[in-house]
Amino acid sequence: MVRTNFDARKAVFVKRLIEEGSQHRVDFDIYDFLLAFNKSLNDYYTTSSCSGRIALAKHRD
Repeated sequence: MVRTNFDARKAVFVKRLIEEGSQHRVDFDIYDFLLAFNKSLNDYYTTSSCSGRIALAKHRD
């Protein structure tokens, strides 16, 4: 069940990560980390699989 816009966006990005991973279009240096990160933290998600481009952002509630 999708509770919020955040949950919906996270679901889209995680699905895309998995799909692109199966197509070998992901930076595999950090692919396992990205999967673990996205699955273990409810309040965060990644938007890129590029290990050279990492940024953290916080959304105000």
